[in-house]
Amino acid sequence: MRNIIFSLLPIVLIATLAKVSEGAEYASPAWMDNEHIICVKYVDTVKGRFFGWFGDISDARNILTRQEIQIVSMDIQGKNEKVIKDIIIDYPGQSPKWREEIFKGVRRISNFSYNQNRQRIAFGTNAEIIFIISLDGKIAKKIAESAGGPYFSPDDNYLQYTSNYKVWLYDLEGGNRRVLIENAGGGPWSPDGKKIVFSRKEKDRSWQYEVYIYDVETKKEVLFSSQIAYVEAWSPTGKLITGSRLLLNPRVSPDGTKIVGEPHSDPIREKGRINYIGICDIDEKNLRVLRYYAEDK
Repeated sequence: MRNIIFSLLPIVLIATLAKVSEGAEYASPAWMDNEHIICVKYVDTVKGRFFGWFGDISDARNILTRQEIQIVSMDIQGKNEKVIKDIIIDYPGQSPKWREEIFKGVRRISNFSYNQNRQRIAFGTNAEIIFIISLDGKIAKKIAESAGGPYFSPDDNYLQYTSNYKVWLYDLEGGNRRVLIENAGGGPWSPDGKKIVFSRKEKDRSWQYEVYIYDVETKKEVLFSSQIAYVEAWSPTGKLITGSRLLLNPRVSPDGTKIVGEPHSDPIREKGRINYIGICDIDEKNLRVLRYYAEDK
């Protein structure tokens, strides 16, 4: 009898896990042009524990299994989605399988920047590595380690990033790099490419940051604000976007008329999920959600 019970135990445990649905979460959107965006897509399988680990039959809980991580593009209507690059092709629990050896260790992607002339995308990762890939997905290059926050210059010739609390400038043509600003965290370029926003810790107040504007030609720094921790974007009209009431990580469209980001208003996050993509006018009106989690539709 005991042998029968133990032989049935694996079947009972497997039966408590049943596939409920497949869906995808989208995050970190950025603009390619006025009509298209790029973002990261997390493909998930949701499984339900019908009996739970403890408690009665009504004590159901969910397990989220990440199966794939992709870089995708779509138009601003949320249509014509295209896969640019598969980063992870299988992520069952703690044993991910990477599409290419170069991406080993990557489980999260953020801070996209798009280079239109060279058809390149730069992004940061959870492993604090910056990559550049080509739009056709054929080129994947590791640019810097212990780094984050990549920004292509408006003339598409340089990549700015932050490493070891220094702002670096990487020459895309020659591959040379140099420190641009000491003791600072980099931010967006001005539309003309002559200035960079950066943040720096206040003296004797390590938890407080001040925002400066750096002139690339004169190398002069001007204090912009001691009240703002970080500037999210610099619009084509010269307006500095310090945050958004509707969208997390807002990015301004090239023509300065729209913002794309991750909605965080309560009605949209009603199930506690944060990985949606939304778009609204520059004045934060006419918010539209381009992607919901499939289970929430």
